[in-house]
Amino acid sequence: MFDYLLSGNHSEIAKFEERNRKLIRVLPDLQNAVERAYRDLPSGENPSDLVIFALGRRCAIDFDDILLLCTAGRRFNARGVIRGMFERIVTAWHLHLHPEQTMDFVDYDFIQRRKVARKIEDVWGVKAENEKAYGALLQSAAEVESRFRKTKCKKCETTELNHSWSKMDMVSMAASVGERLEQLTIMAYYETLGHSHATFRSMSEQYHEVDGAIHPAPVDYGAVDKIMELAHLMLLESLLLQHEHFENEELLHLWRGCMADFREIWQASREVRPCDI
Repeated sequence: MFDYLLSGNHSEIAKFEERNRKLIRVLPDLQNAVERAYRDLPSGENPSDLVIFALGRRCAIDFDDILLLCTAGRRFNARGVIRGMFERIVTAWHLHLHPEQTMDFVDYDFIQRRKVARKIEDVWGVKAENEKAYGALLQSAAEVESRFRKTKCKKCETTELNHSWSKMDMVSMAASVGERLEQLTIMAYYETLGHSHATFRSMSEQYHEVDGAIHPAPVDYGAVDKIMELAHLMLLESLLLQHEHFENEELLHLWRGCMADFREIWQASREVRPCDI
């Protein structure tokens, strides 16, 4: 179970490298594009610049985590990271197209933190040294809350707090951004849902039946590599956004080379469609 930590799981690493020699070969170029995209922190004068930059940088970290999990054959856990990566890319593209909504995304953090803080108060109480900060958080959340309320009943004119910063759900948001991300919704959002939460699927896919007996399922290397392909494409999608938002022509040149590599590596795939520019 803990062989990757205890022994390095060299067998799985070797199998991954054998199957994905082309990917391993182009990783330095991909790393170069990532470093160029996130080399210069935006000035901070425009809130959307910082948010889109930071969401994109987190996507690069997600890719790194997925790469590590896939080298260990851990496709179930990699799928969970895919889901978060997809949501961050969709959100970043949406804010690029609708920068006026950036502060809604930012300020909803007060609502989320208040929810956690109230639970902490219920379970452990608030220490004296934290009372001032707790009060400030409650005040900040109260000041922005009206922007995140939605109608619960038109007849009785009651409202309730929305579950997210946007009244648009993630699937609709992906579709509004464009066809490329909409096409990834099934693989990156719906299919990963069962591995992001406590579901029957999240435990049942670990096993299979042989002669009437249940055994741990062997690693599905085809599924592992499909996740790696999807993560590769989504990283390129996030880098393309960095070019478009910041008009980084040097990054565009690097991106085009990385996209050509992607097409060569995964050319046999029929499920993942690469983005174009």
